[in-house]
Amino acid sequence: MFRAFVCSINSQITCINKSFLQFSCQLLEDCRYLGKISRMDAEVLLRKQGTHDGAFLVRQCESSPGDFSISVKFEDRIQHFKVLRDNSGKYYLWVVKFSSLNELVNFHRTSSVSRNQNILLKDMALETQFVQALFDFNPQEDGELAFRRGDIITLINKDDENCGIMEHDKRIDLSVPRWDQSTFYGRLRHFASITDPSIAFCNNRDLLAAKFLVDSYKKREEPSGTRIEDLHRAQKLVGSAFHPDTGDLQNLGGRMCFNAWGGTVLCGAMMIWYKSTPAVLFWQWANQSFNALVNYTNRNANSELKTSDLVTAYGSAVGGALSVAMGLKTFFARTQVSNTLQRMVPLGAVAVANAINIPMMRQNELKNGVVITDESGNPIGSSRLAAFKGVSLVVLSRNVIVAPSMSVRVLPLSVSVRISCSLVGLHHKSQHNMRREIVLTPIIVERLLRREWFVRNLKTLNIPVQLLLTFVIYGSMVPVGCALFPQKSSIDMETIRKYEPEAYEKLLKTDIKKAYFNKGL
Repeated sequence: MFRAFVCSINSQITCINKSFLQFSCQLLEDCRYLGKISRMDAEVLLRKQGTHDGAFLVRQCESSPGDFSISVKFEDRIQHFKVLRDNSGKYYLWVVKFSSLNELVNFHRTSSVSRNQNILLKDMALETQFVQALFDFNPQEDGELAFRRGDIITLINKDDENCGIMEHDKRIDLSVPRWDQSTFYGRLRHFASITDPSIAFCNNRDLLAAKFLVDSYKKREEPSGTRIEDLHRAQKLVGSAFHPDTGDLQNLGGRMCFNAWGGTVLCGAMMIWYKSTPAVLFWQWANQSFNALVNYTNRNANSELKTSDLVTAYGSAVGGALSVAMGLKTFFARTQVSNTLQRMVPLGAVAVANAINIPMMRQNELKNGVVITDESGNPIGSSRLAAFKGVSLVVLSRNVIVAPSMSVRVLPLSVSVRISCSLVGLHHKSQHNMRREIVLTPIIVERLLRREWFVRNLKTLNIPVQLLLTFVIYGSMVPVGCALFPQKSSIDMETIRKYEPEAYEKLLKTDIKKAYFNKGL
């Protein structure tokens, strides 16, 4: 007689031959150990309705094959603790070591697994059983659905030994980016998504709705009929407008998705009002204030900043950057230098200004250090060295963002007109007396100056074309600069021990190779 399990996969019903299921799945008699399942799958299981604080699972560690991790539910959060092993093979989380995982688990039923909270391990009150697929199952008939090797399937009802109802959880992890952040390409796709200028002006209602959907999905309370496309859209909006450390809604001007718009407007203003020193000073101040706002908004928010410190940081950042920019402008105006060097003055001024502005706005991190965590995200202390590394990487990234739009060819309008006239056979009259500069990429300049309509309307088209090019180039470079280095940066523990011995002694955990921190953007 044909016997089958009745399975529910994503709310759809299918039948799987029992003999195949027994062959292709292993019943997990010990509910504590689930083998090689992902961090996300562990969170899904532990978030199920009715799961109590302290409920835990032991699983294989994704980042370190052969090692183990303990996933624990506590106060609506899932915390993950990597099980460490010493040279003799003993297991431990902190100090006390054990000969087996069972001993470690039993010890932490009465002793907290966390240094910061009292979290005791408690067996899950399972009303169901789990099976884990050992092989892929490809549907052979209509109505059958597939599962893949390693999938965890929940047995939610079993009328007799031959038939049962099963639930297959297929959910995405919205707590991490969609793309692999260990590769530049993965980071580029991620930041191209969340720095997209087209979403900069989404209203707060839509942003808060996206945040609510993401939070609801993590709790398995999303509205019925929610599509994957809806979740990805919500994840994109949340990543663009909410701070990764605090989850707070960021101000519009400081969001990286607004960067191209703000930079283009300021660039246009500086090109239009460039003749008088007061105008130059004002727009340079506006530009540096905008940079300071971006730097503050995208700082590591785990480091507290008092109002007095913020005012001091803003004044020193804007004042220092403005002094450098105006100083270089004045110096090169009075000094005979080559045209090549003259063309690099704007980029040099911006680079030096960034090197002053960013550290000043994040000086609290450099003074007191940033929070560093273990691989599972559990805080273990703070480090000024990590703060220095994070700020340095951000300075480099920001200069990479602005370099292409600043490192373009600078030609006086009279020179451009003479070139264009020789190319199209026109006679230029009074235009040669104009000294306004245009800033265009060499390839585009050459192409446009071969067009008669562009030459005839050069005075009118100059600013709009520059603004368009600035927006396109700057907007394209924002995700590139952000993707240069992982946002979740790391630092070797040996480096902290060597150069920050006092901070090292205060760390809660020193038997790991690397510590992690948010470098900011």
